Amino acid sequence: MKGKKGFLISELILVGLTVFFLAKLLWGNSDPKMKEVAVILEDSENEKWTALKGGLKAGASEAGIRLNFISTGSFESAEDETSIVKETLAEGTNGLLVWPLNGKAEKEIRTLARRTPLAFLGNGHTKKVRTTQNDSRENGKQLAGMILTDYSSNLSEKHLGVLWSNPADQSEKELFLGLKEGLKGSGVTFSWELGSASDEEVTSKISEFRNRTEIIVALDDRQIELSTQMKKNGDLNRAVLYGFGRGMNAVYQLDEGNLQGLVFPNDFDMGYEAARRFTGFSKVSLLEESNHKIPVRLLRMRDLMKKENQDMLYIISHNL
Repeated sequence: MKGKKGFLISELILVGLTVFFLAKLLWGNSDPKMKEVAVILEDSENEKWTALKGGLKAGASEAGIRLNFISTGSFESAEDETSIVKETLAEGTNGLLVWPLNGKAEKEIRTLARRTPLAFLGNGHTKKVRTTQNDSRENGKQLAGMILTDYSSNLSEKHLGVLWSNPADQSEKELFLGLKEGLKGSGVTFSWELGSASDEEVTSKISEFRNRTEIIVALDDRQIELSTQMKKNGDLNRAVLYGFGRGMNAVYQLDEGNLQGLVFPNDFDMGYEAARRFTGFSKVSLLEESNHKIPVRLLRMRDLMKKENQDMLYIISHNL
């Protein structure tokens, strides 16, 4: 009897060990205690977020958190974004990293997430929220500075067109205001601007004014893509292109000579810092308020060979 009992105990131990090692094999790479942070970006699959996502993943690894990138489309209003936030909170998350569309969205998201650790990316002016961002107004002035340098600060009789992507986006609004402030007194004429339009409308507008436009400024990657393609096709006449772009395609267009100048935000660093600073948060406590600004790069074709820019592009390309 003792022998049978001992054999049974041995069998149970073996079964227990087998179950343990199988469970470790299947789930050993996940930590059930790891906090999950939902990331909400407009048009989340857009290539312009590639560097930002790479930085977020690198920062999350260091912080010991798990990221959940929420699938979204374009946001035409604050309501489009806040509805996604509501759904995400209802499904459950330990924290939120959100790129708010504008000030209205910021306030509503802050109210919705009052008991959830929240941090903003890109935009953010609401009190008691941690923010990692660019200074879009200053970036617009820096873009204006590149144009002024190329024209020796004399833009009289020059006509400028501006391409928006989403006029509801606070970042683009601030960029445009900074651009206008930076070019004030230069003599330039802002001839036209176009935003939230179809590709066909953009190309039609540029074609209509191409003989009366010397400078075109694209404030988003999609507009850079459209306008540089027109330049390659010979459809811009004499217009010179400048842009604010987040994606590697914008860098490629600069390298190809299709852009005269590019303001390139270091989104990898923005994402890294934003995710890394989630270290040690508790489920219901709010993150302390802070505003961390990430500088941009002002790039010309000749600048792409500089070591500091080569290092940045290497890091981005190897974390895509």
